[in-house]
Amino acid sequence: MRGSKTLSAPTTDARAALIRSALPQDLPAVRALVLTSVREDHGLDYNPIWHADLDRAEDCYLHDPRAELIVAESDQGIVGCGGIRPFRRRGPQAVQQRYGHRDDVAELVRVAVAPQFRQNGLAREVCARLVARADDLGYGVLTLHTAAVTPRSAVPFWRAVGAVQIHDDRQEGPFDPAVASIYFEIDVAAARMRAESE
Repeated sequence: MRGSKTLSAPTTDARAALIRSALPQDLPAVRALVLTSVREDHGLDYNPIWHADLDRAEDCYLHDPRAELIVAESDQGIVGCGGIRPFRRRGPQAVQQRYGHRDDVAELVRVAVAPQFRQNGLAREVCARLVARADDLGYGVLTLHTAAVTPRSAVPFWRAVGAVQIHDDRQEGPFDPAVASIYFEIDVAAARMRAESE
């Protein structure tokens, strides 16, 4: 047809996504992506206690010099994200005791990727960038937790990127499957060397 333009389909190639530090205008999209993942992947809804950092993302991530929030942006908008923030001395007693005396521990949080961008390395790249940033900020360890029992468990992903399990809520007696978590840690220096050698 004369005068018509051929439109290219939106890409789902992770290599086409730009990974960068989040800006204030990205925060609504980050919140939507994370809460969609929480709902669809973990079967949970928004909880003002669990998701308080999303309600105060600018203060928690953009204004805290020891924190970082990154996004992956494609022609479809924000399609991935993840953050690091100082360890807040909460969670199971075993995790608090493990890190309670250390100042070089950060939490790896809010890693989410839009479904159409999964299984092609984007989450891995987001994590590698966060590990590098944690190293730049002087952190020695990243700790994280993920739901233990969910339809789309992230446990295999975390193991595949080299995270080491340090605690499982299910091993401490009765637990609520909706909120039981598995805790992991990543040695920042070792993970950065592994990422740079790949």
